Amino acid sequence: MAFSLSLGKWFGIGIELHWTFLLLFALVVLLTGIDGAIIITVLFGSVLLHELCHSIVARAHRIGIQKIILLPIGGMSVVKQMSTNPYTEFRVAIAGPLFNFAVVVATLYLQLFILRDPWWSLLELVKQANLVLGAFNLFLPALPMDGGRILRALLAMRYGYMRATALAVKVSQIISIGIIFGSITLAVFYGIWSTAIWISLIAFIVYIAAQSEYTMAVIQATLHGMSVRDAMVPAVTLSSKANLQDAYDEFQLSRRPALPLDTKQPFIVDARDLTKLAPREWVRTPVAKIARAVPAARPTEKLFGALNDMLAADALLSPVYDKGKLVGVLYKEDVEFQIRMRRVRGEAI
Repeated sequence: MAFSLSLGKWFGIGIELHWTFLLLFALVVLLTGIDGAIIITVLFGSVLLHELCHSIVARAHRIGIQKIILLPIGGMSVVKQMSTNPYTEFRVAIAGPLFNFAVVVATLYLQLFILRDPWWSLLELVKQANLVLGAFNLFLPALPMDGGRILRALLAMRYGYMRATALAVKVSQIISIGIIFGSITLAVFYGIWSTAIWISLIAFIVYIAAQSEYTMAVIQATLHGMSVRDAMVPAVTLSSKANLQDAYDEFQLSRRPALPLDTKQPFIVDARDLTKLAPREWVRTPVAKIARAVPAARPTEKLFGALNDMLAADALLSPVYDKGKLVGVLYKEDVEFQIRMRRVRGEAI
């Protein structure tokens, strides 16, 4: 997702902090000082552990987690291949809130024995943060939050995955619009405009994210049964010793927006990166200067998973390797073409 700050990898999973979390941190610290910083730190830790619980259960069900994006309302796990099994989705979705409620029970127990401040107050803060986070995610049935995923899982048990997704998205967007109008109405009568703007911003993000859930579900259904081999093309490579002028000439000849390098590792040169240098500098600049490391694909890999990898890396192509050898290239534009053609033939769902 754009405008996210990378925090590295935890247990092999990329962690990103969404800009709204950063904005919330800045606003709270500005208004309340060090006390606000402590509150946001506790909230951040609770959201992170909440989302890691989702990831652990997802991995147990062989669902690949690419990264976790942390927001004030919870987290979003970017998966390589969404599970269409409603029972699996239910287990993964409920894991986070159950962790939060377990923390609430644990802090209540500890407060019976730890009666002195600042530790009692810190436990109270942890308890309240996890109670609000768990309840908000579980009982608000809006995608992409846990309540929305649980709702979709329950609907899918009766109606099937795609119809359940469509219904869950409608519910999510109705709730989002209701929250926006409700917060504005309260602001008009009570003058709490700062709170209304913040809540409306979060509701708008939920609205957009819910639509994105449906789009990705449709794409996954459209590409069902297709592997990378079905869309890959022979590799036209650039020499790692070439300069940017050579790359430009090859782009013109191949009519492709990016090309792989002839290296054992998956590196590409993206035509968009040529603008980083003036054309007069291209001849003396090697392609290694702007080469990007990108995720590699395998011929037998599911096409939807490979597409997700490209989207997450903002890559226009994935080099396809088999037994350590470059055997082809998978272009994002070719996958999009496959999606359009399958829809034309009525194979979208």
